[in-house]
Amino acid sequence: MKPAVNLSQLDQTSFDSATPDGNCVVAHPIDEPGSYIIAHQRGRQPLRSRSLRVRARDADSSGVIAPGLKFRGGDVLASAASGSGAATGGTDVNGENVDLETGGYVSFTGPRGNGETARLQRFSARGRHRTVWSTARLGDRDVFALSIARPGRYRITNTVDKMAGTIVVTYPELGRKGYRPADPVRIVCGPRGFDVKLVELGPLQGLVVNIETKARITVDLVEPDDGPVTKGPGTKPERPELKGRRRVATLDRTSSKRR
Repeated sequence: MKPAVNLSQLDQTSFDSATPDGNCVVAHPIDEPGSYIIAHQRGRQPLRSRSLRVRARDADSSGVIAPGLKFRGGDVLASAASGSGAATGGTDVNGENVDLETGGYVSFTGPRGNGETARLQRFSARGRHRTVWSTARLGDRDVFALSIARPGRYRITNTVDKMAGTIVVTYPELGRKGYRPADPVRIVCGPRGFDVKLVELGPLQGLVVNIETKARITVDLVEPDDGPVTKGPGTKPERPELKGRRRVATLDRTSSKRR
């Protein structure tokens, strides 16, 4: 019997949009119909590729996909870096060819530590292909999403322009009721940096970064939070405060508005 939770991903404390793996994913919209190739590589070493056909969206298809990974069925092709991805809408990603409608998103993730980047190449009228997008350099309307299990203070950086912010993953309060992560928090990475400089999350609560500029996003643990410290028998546990901690953005469990 397989465990319900992948335990190897619970201690992941480093994330990189260039090589999405473990508890993070990159999604890219495709607006132009045509024939493409999805190519995976590790460093400069080519690994594998598959064909992708993008067809024009039917006139009766429902409107624009909402931002923040709120995709409807059939709009997402999940292309795992391991080659064992699954797709919605009856699309077969294990075969040589896969289909997607214009306006749909193609997403990339894989096993933790695989170190693979993905490129999207398009065929020209002359039959040649050129790279039109890569996980190594995100752009406008791309999405980077992750969830962090390990409590602590993290640094989130756009390595392209060196703009940075802070993520605080709080230590869960133990009680009679089981812990349940709140809805994802959404922030924007734009030309002037992140629209929110500090985000507070609960363990495994999602963070969705909507990209509006050239970007490569990294998230790294700066200071762990190991929970309450008990000085001795009969004493009340004390919460160690993270340095420089102040709550700026969070999401109420019963509301989609930041508070």
